[in-house]
Amino acid sequence: MTTSELYGTSKKARLQNNTITGAEAASSEGHEQMVKLLLEKNSDVNAQGGRYGNALQATSYRGHEQVVKLLLEKNAEVNAQGGHYGNEIQVASGRGHEQVVQLLLDAGA
Repeated sequence: MTTSELYGTSKKARLQNNTITGAEAASSEGHEQMVKLLLEKNSDVNAQGGRYGNALQATSYRGHEQVVKLLLEKNAEVNAQGGHYGNEIQVASGRGHEQVVQLLLDAGA
């Protein structure tokens, strides 16, 4: 099943990077229920690709605390490198998301 079938790829996402994952797209927008669905359907929580590098970095960028918690519960790699911003802690701290930074630190970042 493709990303567009599961989530629906916006024109903006297609233009930015054709390798965006469904979990990354849903995470970046804070769609907690969609992220849960994708993970239940065995979407790789640590899949690499897209502007942010992975789902945890995408949601850290946007400051979606509940989605960060969900991804961490599903064993998202808290120190993964990749994407435009380097890693999760860099992007969350750079964007001023204190609670997300604390969640990441508590998870071992």
